[in-house]
Amino acid sequence: MTKTYFVCGNLNHDGREFKPGDTIELVDLAAKGLLEIGIISTDEQDTPAPVQEAPEEEKPESHEVANVGGIVTTTGEPSIDATDDTAVRVEAKDVTPIVDHTPAPVQEARKRARKSTPAPENDPSANL
Repeated sequence: MTKTYFVCGNLNHDGREFKPGDTIELVDLAAKGLLEIGIISTDEQDTPAPVQEAPEEEKPESHEVANVGGIVTTTGEPSIDATDDTAVRVEAKDVTPIVDHTPAPVQEARKRARKSTPAPENDPSANL
């Protein structure tokens, strides 16, 4: 069943733009959600809902350098990882332990195979 509703906020429906104060005809199913959020109403509004516009982005007044700790590198970006000589990169030593995730029975089988297999006299891969 189609009813006439009053538009309370900006609405785009079926490719048409509706402004506060306009009327729109909708079926009950389409109107249900719009009624719940207050975009349309069954009563004519004396004052339509205020239209909220997105605020403009604030632009910096000048190109100021951010106050970030560290030494300015050759790229111009501050870095706490840089040294006095920015051409030299400081490398941290990896202290993560090496963990073998192979199941214990497989590890035991490999150890037995290494003990029982004699070493070859010649390395066949040497002639590659």
